[in-house]
Amino acid sequence: MEESVSNLTLTDLIPYLHKKIEVKLIDGSCRCGCVYTIDPESLSVMLFDNDQGDQFQMKLIIGHAITRISAIDDEDYTQLADQFEQVLKVDTGQVISYDSQAMKERKDRLINWLNQTRIPFEESGDNLCVVGVVTIKPPFDKDSCVSSNEIALYRVQNLIQNFVDNENKTK
Repeated sequence: MEESVSNLTLTDLIPYLHKKIEVKLIDGSCRCGCVYTIDPESLSVMLFDNDQGDQFQMKLIIGHAITRISAIDDEDYTQLADQFEQVLKVDTGQVISYDSQAMKERKDRLINWLNQTRIPFEESGDNLCVVGVVTIKPPFDKDSCVSSNEIALYRVQNLIQNFVDNENKTK
């Protein structure tokens, strides 16, 4: 089974799910692997393979780069896909949970620090908005800053990192 991708739909690609395929790309190269998932809008394909034993290798093939897809064999690799999914699962024992009291205390300390350093900010529910551009969400560290202005985001992240470093020094 071999198909040109120029006029393929998601319905045409579904039979390839959990099958080993070869994908020819517009640059002439080929990629092989088992289809893990297909993006229904872009028709991008995520391939996985474990040719190296216990280690899985994952490849994302962008839909517009695919010129041809062909099945290597008709074997069903659902069991291998299930093993791959287990590798992707997050161990909930490693996820850090913050209690609400600790977050409130940290937010209060950050507010005090922002006031002391005279950085303008506003409170908006659980979040803080710095200089009207960067939003800081719980847990109030540099990775919880959000902004469409990359320069302001970078600068506020550095300020927040300084706050966290100062907190760690005082402990």
